[in-house]
Amino acid sequence: MNYLKDKVIITRENISTLERKLDAYHFVRIHRSFIVSTKTITSFSAEGVDIDKKFLPFGRAFKQGALAILGMREKGFKN
Repeated sequence: MNYLKDKVIITRENISTLERKLDAYHFVRIHRSFIVSTKTITSFSAEGVDIDKKFLPFGRAFKQGALAILGMREKGFKN
């Protein structure tokens, strides 16, 4: 399922396939179950990200990569 701001979309694609189709500059995988738009992240910490007052945790396998990407975005770097 894909959660949008105002609705849920059910897809038959797995999250890895969906991740490959998304623009890597605008989306970041933070967990085996979550890919988020970098535009919607209001804050982030070592534990996860906040989006509209909702906390989403980093998965162990994705934490370092996500923090590196988010840190570069925060400083204005572009891939």
